[in-house]
Amino acid sequence: MNLITAFLQEAKPVIELLNLKKVEVPSPFKLYKGEIHNLVISGPGGENTTQAVSFLHGYLPSLFTPWLNIGLAGHGSEKIGNALQVVKCIDENSGRSTFPPQIFTSIFSKTILKTVQHPSNEYLPDHAYDMEGFSFFQTATRFSPNELIQSVKIISDNPVKPFSQFRKSETESLISPHLPNLLLLIEEMEKSAKSLQPKQEFIQLFQNLISLFSYSETQIFQLKKHLHHAFAIGIKTDSILKIAKESSDSRNFLSTFLKELDSKRLFS
Repeated sequence: MNLITAFLQEAKPVIELLNLKKVEVPSPFKLYKGEIHNLVISGPGGENTTQAVSFLHGYLPSLFTPWLNIGLAGHGSEKIGNALQVVKCIDENSGRSTFPPQIFTSIFSKTILKTVQHPSNEYLPDHAYDMEGFSFFQTATRFSPNELIQSVKIISDNPVKPFSQFRKSETESLISPHLPNLLLLIEEMEKSAKSLQPKQEFIQLFQNLISLFSYSETQIFQLKKHLHHAFAIGIKTDSILKIAKESSDSRNFLSTFLKELDSKRLFS
């Protein structure tokens, strides 16, 4: 399990919960490790987050590692201290969105997260705000199936108490009450990762699909990710083969396959 936080204050309760120890590595990022958990502190902003996720994957490469981003966020209508799991993340700069599949029995309420370039005291109802979320999702999805990439945000500011009034010293007290539920989510994500290891049905389907078209290296990686996602949310093998046989080439197939996955995403 790989965990990403932006700041040490966000990481401290998690480091204690998982009994992680600091590891000295030639990197600008602080790395903490346990037997099966790894945590990196990225620093603020999207660029730092992208580099931190890439560093952690390079240090411990695996295609089936769960990724969890834990951190603070502002919100337009939630109370300070509430913990929310992200079901949609919007990048303010590009307008692009990503939808983390909700396949876990987490008790966290759900939210839309908007990733912004700078802290702001302006809030929309039903939206959370951070500076790292979209880069976290965008980068981690290069390395693991989408359903193994999740984010939980604890609300630190809102229209009643805006960001300008927030103090970093409050961070640990906001996160600590949610550690038991965070641990449950971590354990469930780890269990799901084990179930996503390739099985014979997956291998046979992959071989069939590879034989139908010519694929670039990038497309092969995309195909594997799409298949793992499809198996996780219960799309039948016959349905996938039908899409492939009705497609004109690998690009058309992957595009149609992705649309089918998007239509099956779970938001509950």
